[in-house]
Amino acid sequence: MKATIKDILFWIFLLLAVFLLTWKLFGSPSESAIIAAVVTSQAILWKDFSDFKVSFAEFKAEVREFMKEMRKKSKS
Repeated sequence: MKATIKDILFWIFLLLAVFLLTWKLFGSPSESAIIAAVVTSQAILWKDFSDFKVSFAEFKAEVREFMKEMRKKSKS
């Protein structure tokens, strides 16, 4: 598995968000910096899973077809 620039950016922003949230417990970074880091990492993650609905729909159709076959085999 080769890391792409999107993967690297996602982990950078996610680690930045965790760092800022931890720092918020002991110090005072601005809330806007925390929100920006969290939103950016989640936007990158959401972009990767945007075609998940299509994949899930295909999987669902395959499962239904499999169940039909199993019902036919169990009746005979």
